[in-house]
Amino acid sequence: MADQYTVEFRAPALPYAPTEYDAAAFNTLNNILRLYFNQLDNALRDNGLAKQDLTSTSATTLYTCATSTTAIVKSILVSEDSGNADTLTLTLTNGSSVYSICKTKSIGANGTTELLTAPLVVQASEILKVNAATANRLHVIASILEIT
Repeated sequence: MADQYTVEFRAPALPYAPTEYDAAAFNTLNNILRLYFNQLDNALRDNGLAKQDLTSTSATTLYTCATSTTAIVKSILVSEDSGNADTLTLTLTNGSSVYSICKTKSIGANGTTELLTAPLVVQASEILKVNAATANRLHVIASILEIT
């Protein structure tokens, strides 16, 4: 499941530059910027990926959009790793309604295929599911930005 980009900090108020060079003021500015960029880097690192190894032929949940959240799915990559071509179906479920996004999409042997040609918006409680025609051949990775 994708993680949310929850940023618990704000951009720092930077001090005004002194009229003449001052090593202490320069070091203070560097420390403020270093701390800010470290926080930003930690907040964004390793977030936003949903991953599945399709070990069965039944519908497998790739991603469920959390309550009070909208998600933008930027990319869905499918990789075949057994040396045999296969097919995959991608659906979006909203309650009892099921919408086909990719129906029986062919994935070449040892190939990787991008399923989306444009970003996909997923609303609260909607579910992205994937079905493989054959078990243990396909891996799916989605790049997702959640907005709360």
